[in-house]
Amino acid sequence: MGKKKWCYGREDVICMTKDCPYMSDCIQVVWERKMARLMDKGRDESAPLTRLKTKLKKEERARKKERTS
Repeated sequence: MGKKKWCYGREDVICMTKDCPYMSDCIQVVWERKMARLMDKGRDESAPLTRLKTKLKKEERARKKERTS
């Protein structure tokens, strides 16, 4: 296999290449990063994982709004 693409493991890029040889590895890397971030946030709070995910999504939306404003 050749060199990995520039998009490998990036969360802000949606993989649209169906013939990418690294797609399954890339998805696994992104998933592990997201779960690690959720688990780190979860240590501080005793809320269930679904609430933590909702809270993170709201925080991300707020950050995006601040950037665009």
